[in-house]
Amino acid sequence: MPPFRQLSALALIVGLSGCAAPMLHPDLSMSLRGTWRNVSAGAPATLAAPGLPWWHAFNSEQLNSLVNSAMRGNPGVAAARQHLLAARVLQGTASSAFRPGIGFTTGAEPTPAATASYFQAGFDVRWELPLFERGANAARLHESDAMNAEAALQDAQATLIAETVRAYLDASTAGEELAEWRNLQTNAEAALHRVSARIAAGIGEVETQTRLQDQLGVATTSVFMLTQVRSQCLERLAALLGRSNVDEAWLVESAHRSYPLPVPQSLPADLLRARADVRHAEAGVAHAAAELGIARAELYPHVSLVGAVTSAFRLSGGAGLGSNAIVSAGPAISLPLVDWGLRRAQVNAHSALLRAATLEYRQVVLDAVAEGEMAFSHLAIATQSVTALTDMARSADTAAQRASTRRRLGLLDPMAALDMERDALRARVAVRVAAHEQATAFVQLHKALGDTHVSTNEDVAAW
Repeated sequence: MPPFRQLSALALIVGLSGCAAPMLHPDLSMSLRGTWRNVSAGAPATLAAPGLPWWHAFNSEQLNSLVNSAMRGNPGVAAARQHLLAARVLQGTASSAFRPGIGFTTGAEPTPAATASYFQAGFDVRWELPLFERGANAARLHESDAMNAEAALQDAQATLIAETVRAYLDASTAGEELAEWRNLQTNAEAALHRVSARIAAGIGEVETQTRLQDQLGVATTSVFMLTQVRSQCLERLAALLGRSNVDEAWLVESAHRSYPLPVPQSLPADLLRARADVRHAEAGVAHAAAELGIARAELYPHVSLVGAVTSAFRLSGGAGLGSNAIVSAGPAISLPLVDWGLRRAQVNAHSALLRAATLEYRQVVLDAVAEGEMAFSHLAIATQSVTALTDMARSADTAAQRASTRRRLGLLDPMAALDMERDALRARVAVRVAAHEQATAFVQLHKALGDTHVSTNEDVAAW
């Protein structure tokens, strides 16, 4: 084909590339409610310092240190960082396939008639043009992979922070409850000793002794179980911190919680950029759109500019040794003429996958909003429970103090005073349990909101 015809054909193909289907940008906008409906009335505002991490609400330097140590030492988060690094490295090579490539080749070739043999060496150049949105969609594919890796790192960070805080709170609460149950155990032993003395004197009731023995058994069992729970929490903390051994120093300080805990000031729309699963779904839509764009581009020809500089050295045959060199260049066009509808079927399939990814994204957003609403509701219920039980415990403490005073004055039977002291101890245990449920709901709320206060960029190594 004459050179001008080659150029005319190439110009026609380049012109047709402008008629290809444009890159897809699915509409992911959603109409979400403006505020959270399940935030309890009169709930306190968020932390005083807007940029302060949410776990600082527990006023525990030990907890803050544990979270920092977990972010530095947890192997799972470190692995997620490496996955993100790999995705970003590959993202920077997205356009490499559509840049000129130069190669050097050598080889020995005989002539078809086997009358001579040649040693060939040369350079060849190939440059595929990024027509029909091939280059843009290839870049978009790598970008979606990086988005997915970033969401995976964010998910690992949010989960690690929540689990570390939860393990610390579980251990601290177990220690606090352990102290209360030991007091109950001491109270039951004292009451049982007094009743046993009365029975020996013929003035006690066996039913009272049996009841106190049951109470002592419950207290003893609770002390044992809470000791085991505390030990289990230490093991869990060790795994979260990336350590193989536990350290009792992790729990030297209990969290000083004030109730009710502060409620974060956020909007449902904030979930779209905060929650890892929403960003996973968004990356899935971008990936599906890029795959569809590539499938559509396959309906059109691959166009490349190729060239070569080849030298051939005759090794044997013919009239003596010799060498030749030649330069060749021109467009290379590749397009299957008969594929039995395969490429069109792939376009239709990827179109369906893109619609599916878009619908999955919408469902993930709706589920995220519902989870956030339920988390706000659980926190409100737990806060109300703490408030009610605290009032009851305060009344029980007051009654126990008055009973103790009356016992010292000889105006009240010691057994009655012990009963009231035991009621006050039980009320305090109930407050501890409810406070732990509130703290757990607080942690779950921030996890539902995707709140990490940690960047997924390279500066996360500062942890």
